[in-house]
Amino acid sequence: MPTDHFLRLTVFRITVFCFSATAIFSQTVADLLGLPEKKAFCTNRTSDDCLQIATFNIEWFPLGRPENRKDIDHALKVAERQKTVADFILQQDWEIIAVQEVQGGGTFRRFVKNYLGESYRSISTISGRQQRIAIVWKHDLLQLISSKELFSDKKNAPYYDRTNRRPLQANFLHKKSGRQFSVIAVHFKSNGQDTSCEKRRTQVNDLSRYVQTVDLPWLLLGDFNDVIAGNGICSRIDTMTAFEQLPQAGFLTSEENIHPPGTATYFLKPYRSVIDHILISDQLLPDLFPAQSHRAFVLEHNDRKISDHNPVEIWLHFR
Repeated sequence: MPTDHFLRLTVFRITVFCFSATAIFSQTVADLLGLPEKKAFCTNRTSDDCLQIATFNIEWFPLGRPENRKDIDHALKVAERQKTVADFILQQDWEIIAVQEVQGGGTFRRFVKNYLGESYRSISTISGRQQRIAIVWKHDLLQLISSKELFSDKKNAPYYDRTNRRPLQANFLHKKSGRQFSVIAVHFKSNGQDTSCEKRRTQVNDLSRYVQTVDLPWLLLGDFNDVIAGNGICSRIDTMTAFEQLPQAGFLTSEENIHPPGTATYFLKPYRSVIDHILISDQLLPDLFPAQSHRAFVLEHNDRKISDHNPVEIWLHFR
């Protein structure tokens, strides 16, 4: 990683967790899949060959929680928060961001245009009401080929109604290399009650079946609202089993006890956990940088003005 990256933020590397709780952590995903070694190398964040891809839950953005919108200085707080979030995003210089908890597609598009600038474009879901999903990208490097909201045929089902945030898929062309790939952004059902856990497991099962039909190399990233191994947040239900057992795919994030002490993607005390994840298909594993480390990075800001989540990012070297 370049030196300036460490000067801006404390960055924690997360050891890869793949396929099941019995995975051998000393092995890379490429080793486990029997892939040939392919060296990926990124010199810095400004290289057109290197894509920094992140997932970031920005918590009821930009208006904040409904109970706080009657404050006298609410409008000032909203403007201040938009600038704070934009400054943080621009500092990271991400090429693609999967964003959760966006309030209104038009509102978010104006934020992208007015605060992030003309280099970025965005799309967002119709479902999700005040907690929609969006994908933001640099259009000078990436061309949007197509996009869709998944499972729209289940609009009357309890798992994907207008509140429960359907996944958003976008297919991109990396202009310099000519390579195409798919990004699927998610925000699964929250909470640890049995009914919530069952809904989340149903969402995971639906999506695990879907990604096996995707023709392009793919990344699935976002707020999973659960840890990976064991029963996780749910006391009796392992919601992530279908993802853990996906053939030819691997998680790049893992459990909190593997992280440096205190590291979390959701950091609101007293509950701290790693619930934001990146899962990728095996076609992209050789492109991960640093080469053969197969790790994601948690960028820890711990600033409630930004969010109650820390973002997770990976680097891909397309050439």
